[in-house]
Amino acid sequence: MKNDFGGHDNHHYDNVDAYVGQALGVCETLPKHEDSFYGNYVVMTGDEVGTCLKNMYRNRYFTPSGNISGSCESQFGALTVAKLPTDEEILREAMKKLGMEEQLLMV
Repeated sequence: MKNDFGGHDNHHYDNVDAYVGQALGVCETLPKHEDSFYGNYVVMTGDEVGTCLKNMYRNRYFTPSGNISGSCESQFGALTVAKLPTDEEILREAMKKLGMEEQLLMV
């Protein structure tokens, strides 16, 4: 998720972000116009999550090392982090999020 130049009220949720350098790159927002990042399945090419947000929860992060650096864990509670999933697992998660569970049985 990204915003620039005072962007605000971005709600990035229930997405599959695959092979991104970091999950977030956002700027300060106006009071009561915070950005949100939740319920996402984030496969990163590095270990840096990026900018911490006040409204950040239920995300699952996957990194080459299975760890994250510069995390928001101390500010926003425990984060779910694991090593990189296979391409098939990423596609399976995307199909679930798109409501295509029936097609999963055929794969």
